[in-house]
Amino acid sequence: MLGRFAKLEHLQHKHSAREAFEKLRDQGKIRYIGVTSHSSRVLADAIEDYPYDCALHYVLSHPVSTAIVGISAVPHLEENVRVARAFEPLGEKELVEIRAAARA
Repeated sequence: MLGRFAKLEHLQHKHSAREAFEKLRDQGKIRYIGVTSHSSRVLADAIEDYPYDCALHYVLSHPVSTAIVGISAVPHLEENVRVARAFEPLGEKELVEIRAAARA
């Protein structure tokens, strides 16, 4: 488990992947930076560490051209396909609530 947390710490360093994404966002090449994990503890720590912009449902509720979704097992792929097939965009009220919670 230490390895997973160590990888999260790498994002805090200079020349990290997160820094590269920030530069791409500043250049207008991407608009949002998101995070995902198969570990709720790592995900909670990541969200606590940095103001990420999205989760998958939130992302798909916006006009995006690409959402990179990691898949490490067939059940993860099946779940992503199920979510995509049943997807309905979040309503404006839900989006406002999410933005307010993110700012808090």
